[in-house]
Amino acid sequence: PERPRSSPLQDAQFSRLTDFEGAELDAAISPDGKFVAFLADRDGPFHVWLSQIGTGRYVNLTPGADDQRAPAEALGFSPDGSEIWLGGGPDRRLRLMPLTGGAPRFFLGERAISADWSPDGQRMAYHTRDDGDPIFVADRVGANARQIFVERPAVHNHYPAWSTDSRWIYFAS
Repeated sequence: PERPRSSPLQDAQFSRLTDFEGAELDAAISPDGKFVAFLADRDGPFHVWLSQIGTGRYVNLTPGADDQRAPAEALGFSPDGSEIWLGGGPDRRLRLMPLTGGAPRFFLGERAISADWSPDGQRMAYHTRDDGDPIFVADRVGANARQIFVERPAVHNHYPAWSTDSRWIYFAS
């Protein structure tokens, strides 16, 4: 029989990232481990913030987005860490924006909500807001998509994530 694996967090040390007042929502760490992007309402409405880990400095990447809803429901990094994806929602399309800020551009289809790239960056998994939250696998730019899973209507499947060996795609259901 296989020996039990030790927890990868067994000797981890945790430290607080910000001292922001208010709420902080979704967050992601860049593939190289140097940056963190997160949603926070530090200045009133929610914005996308970026910090180089350990510096204590934060940059608001969406300073002009001053409506009261968050600019994204989820976010993450592209495989090379040069872009941040901003998750879609009922009336927002999935977008990619440069790591240093700038205008986001639409990405994938109108109904795509969140995405994750395989560890080698050659494929991506994403789900849409159609009935049953179907999950798709496509090439690294979103082309040649094929549906791999769908649930019955009113059941949700969110946050697809690849296993480190690219054999599995996990998701919250």
